[in-house]
Amino acid sequence: MSIRPRFFYYLLFCLSAWFLGHFGNWAWSNTLFIFLLLLPLASFLAALWHRSRITLDLLRAAEQIERGEAASWQVRMHSRSSWQKHYLQGIYRDQASSVPEYLRPFPLNPREDLDLVIEINAEHTGPLKPFAFALSILDPCGFFALSLVSFKSADFPEVLVLPRSLISILDKDESKAYLESGEAISKKSDFDLDEIELVRPLREGDRMRDIHWKVSARMQEWMVRQYEKADENELYFLFQLPHLEADQDAPEEVLNLRDLVLDQVSEAAQSFLSQDFNLILRYRRPWADEDKADSLDQYNSLRLSLASLAFSQPVTLAQQITEEAAVPGARFYCIFCYELSQELTTALLVLSAQAQGILLRLIYPGSTPPKEWKPWIEDLAAAGIKVTLSRFPAALPSARRGVR
Repeated sequence: MSIRPRFFYYLLFCLSAWFLGHFGNWAWSNTLFIFLLLLPLASFLAALWHRSRITLDLLRAAEQIERGEAASWQVRMHSRSSWQKHYLQGIYRDQASSVPEYLRPFPLNPREDLDLVIEINAEHTGPLKPFAFALSILDPCGFFALSLVSFKSADFPEVLVLPRSLISILDKDESKAYLESGEAISKKSDFDLDEIELVRPLREGDRMRDIHWKVSARMQEWMVRQYEKADENELYFLFQLPHLEADQDAPEEVLNLRDLVLDQVSEAAQSFLSQDFNLILRYRRPWADEDKADSLDQYNSLRLSLASLAFSQPVTLAQQITEEAAVPGARFYCIFCYELSQELTTALLVLSAQAQGILLRLIYPGSTPPKEWKPWIEDLAAAGIKVTLSRFPAALPSARRGVR
């Protein structure tokens, strides 16, 4: 319970009335003073009874939303009173601010349902909840605010923010400009990620209808689609995410980088699934924590897996690739990362010796890629690994939070 400022003004008025009545020697001043003092008590008891006549439910508008959309929760109130109008006040506190935001008092009419909507713009991928929200009921005289309900972050149902699908990456692939020769990083790099199909050079006995005309024109040699083996249509996804301990607050730059990686994985997954590829997402070790999809209908389940990933990543990308190289069999890989090192380059070169194909998407910070990456990228290109570069974009605008 909290005492509103008007209660103190009222006490000051009562004392003034008593003093004037006593000074004027009015016979009824004591009776008036007792009545004025009992009025706040009666108003408080009425508020207690009114509070028992209100029921509340906490609902969420949607369990899943796409990043950039607004997540909303509804505090549904119902008054069982048949004659008295109630006045309520809400208090909302944002996680980023220690100063609570007080809503203006609003009425709840008798036998009426009223929805109070808490809305947060989903700025980052992952689970999302409001921080804290409380409702109070005002007594009929407006002296007190009695606590009606208090919701902490754990009380709100979780809304899962999914990575974007088929996003428009503003920065184009800058791989060609990165090399002094001005040519593509590898011969396989002459077509975009969303146009890739698993192809190989034409061999004697191949059918003309299997020729991939578009890729052949770009590669300047005859290329055919590979459908001879069942597993040749499978594509393994590996990716690197920023590591953050569970008890730490995530910096904005780390969250933005994580969003960018997940968006690109999501976009590539939708693109490949639309081309009838079978995808295997591996985000821990080759034999654990993986999701599979063989049709576009299962794309949403892959996005759910991406949105549910924790920040901690105990197994590095280089370790994952090294373990993949130990698994027998030639596979196709699509790898996303934002760092390149000698260890990672060596692991990729070992994997390329047995893999049927590797697509590497590198995300770099700043305006130009780090200079130390160049010899490593050239080594990867020489091994037939397709490498593309994309710039880490600027920070996203702050999330919009509010109650209405």
